[in-house]
Amino acid sequence: MMHAMVRQRLLQNPKWNSELWGLPINEADSLATNVGFSMAMIYGCKLLGFYLPNKDIEAVLHLWRYIGYLMGDDADWLPKTTEEGLHCLLLIHLSNENNPDEESKTLAKDYLNSFKPKSDVKNWKQYVNDYYFFMKHKAYAELLIPFDLYKKLELPSSNLTWMLVPLVEFPSIFIKDRLRAFIPALHKQIEQEGAKAQEEVITTRMGERQASYIPKENH
Repeated sequence: MMHAMVRQRLLQNPKWNSELWGLPINEADSLATNVGFSMAMIYGCKLLGFYLPNKDIEAVLHLWRYIGYLMGDDADWLPKTTEEGLHCLLLIHLSNENNPDEESKTLAKDYLNSFKPKSDVKNWKQYVNDYYFFMKHKAYAELLIPFDLYKKLELPSSNLTWMLVPLVEFPSIFIKDRLRAFIPALHKQIEQEGAKAQEEVITTRMGERQASYIPKENH
C-alpha cells in the first residue's frame, strides 16, 4: 500500500517524466522487501531455534518468488535456494548505507514502545504479562538487528536480556520443534499454542477491532 501511494503521487507530479523514466517503481527496494519477507524471516526463525531443512526453505522461497511475480517483480532476481537467499541478504545489507534518518529512528522506537504495558492496567498479572511481552520484543530486537544498526537507530538496551534467547529459548524451541516431528500430539499442542498466542496479541493490541481478525469459530 505504501509503494502504491508513493507511485500514485509521483505519477501525479508534473516533474515525473514517464516517457523517459517509465513507471515509478523502485525494483531494488521491491525485491529487497520480498527477500525480507522470505529469507530474512527464515534466517530469524533459525536464530531462534527452529529447524528448517533446505526443502522447506526452498518451498518458502518458491512461494515468495511467485508472490513477487504476481506483483511485477523480476522473479529471476529472487533467490531459489538457501545459498542464494543468504547472498541476497548480504547484498541488501552491503548496498544500504545503514544511516537511518530521524523518521526511521522514531518508527523503530515507536514500534518497540507499542508493546509497553498500559499505565491504566489494574490487573497486576496482566501488567506483568505485558511487561514480559515488552522485554521479550526488546531482547529479540537487540539479538536480530545488526549491532551497528541497532546503535544508529538509538534503540534502548535490553540490559543483556537478549542473551537469554540463545541460552534459554533457543534450546527449548529447538527441542520442541524436533520432537513434534515424531509426536503428533505435541505437534497439535504447539499449533494450538501458536493460534492462542496470535489471538491474544490481536485481542490485546487491536482492541475493539479484534472481531474482524479472529476466525469466527474462535469467538
